[in-house]
Amino acid sequence: MRRYPFLLQTRDLDLSGLTLQLGRSTPLGVIGAVPPATAWLLLPLDGAESLLLRGRGAAPCGIAAFGDGAEFELANRSDASWGLIALPAAEIGPAFSPPRFWPMRHAGAAAWWRAKPGAWMRAAALMQDAAEVMAQDPDVFEVEEARRSLRASVLDAGRDLLGDRLKEARYRPPGAAMPSLRRIVRAVDDYLVAHSTQGLDPVQVSMGLGVAETQLRAAFLTILGISATRYLMVRRLLLVRAALRAADSDGETVERTAATHGFWSLRRLERAYRALFGETPAECRNRSRNAARPGPSGGD
Repeated sequence: MRRYPFLLQTRDLDLSGLTLQLGRSTPLGVIGAVPPATAWLLLPLDGAESLLLRGRGAAPCGIAAFGDGAEFELANRSDASWGLIALPAAEIGPAFSPPRFWPMRHAGAAAWWRAKPGAWMRAAALMQDAAEVMAQDPDVFEVEEARRSLRASVLDAGRDLLGDRLKEARYRPPGAAMPSLRRIVRAVDDYLVAHSTQGLDPVQVSMGLGVAETQLRAAFLTILGISATRYLMVRRLLLVRAALRAADSDGETVERTAATHGFWSLRRLERAYRALFGETPAECRNRSRNAARPGPSGGD
């Protein structure tokens, strides 16, 4: 993850049980899981060559399929954009008619696929056109017929990528040979949540988890494409940001919040915070307070 202001923008559109998400971000690492009873189809757009899923990169014309509840570690090492189709897992068969072995049909599964170039380019063009309309004229999708038409186009694109072409697509199971490294990354994230008020470094975390420091560092470089030191710093900065924006923290000063999360130097915190978020902790805090204050009431 590069050191400049962080950006994450997503737009979700509900299309009668199918959700289309269009997003873009600066370098980002995500540890998460697909919601229960839901399946995802992810189409990387710009920056696809920098994307890692469970430690494996995307092939040209690659798409990622996620089954119900699949755990994942996802990272993009440069600016990236994507389209994501989310729909109930029970509707995968009727929507795309994939074979039984296809990952979206199986709880916990996730895999890269290489689609045919023509199908991938048509799907990417559809996603980019939808993103442009959602950004410039979102009211279009207040019209039911427009939503119905887009839904049909999204399903057609999915079938084009995965239906008749599936036999020619190439299956690439991500992370099959590195489950231990994935477990380390997830264990570190859980450990940080449980010890959020401590300024931890890789040595302390590795000791707390009982794993070798070299293995911990290798896990982050392999799975998320960033160093463990950088990950720990970004994670702490995100915790500080959440605390500063919390509605119930009016009595907390920036200095106290910083110290609570292990930042002993306010100057160092401000420098790192501005580099990641484009503002100082104080500016973030003031903006959140102003947004929370009720506006002036009108009178007769």
